[in-house]
Amino acid sequence: MLGYYYKLRDLLRLRRAVKMADEAHESTGERYYVMPTTDGKMIITDRYNFRIMKKKGYISLEAKVMDLVKECFYCTPYRNGKEELPPDVVALKRRQYLSWARACRDIKRRERARK
Repeated sequence: MLGYYYKLRDLLRLRRAVKMADEAHESTGERYYVMPTTDGKMIITDRYNFRIMKKKGYISLEAKVMDLVKECFYCTPYRNGKEELPPDVVALKRRQYLSWARACRDIKRRERARK
């Protein structure tokens, strides 16, 4: 029963992040990516801010924009409307997010048990 609660909570978090990315895309027209962070949260970024985060050292200098597409949980279409994620890829990325969220929960649980 508790697992169902976590799954529902994770899906709501993803839905909220997707909604924020879509709203940002509607206001600016840029392509936005929903990305994982090391502390178990998500960020919504575009290519410009991705490059700034690389310069500041928040993201590895070896990371490329293609890594954004591979690692993101969702991305909006480009300004011209092309490259929208097909439904099967959206479902795959959703499963990827749920697996990542479960792994982050397990890591936090182990850290608490160790203390």
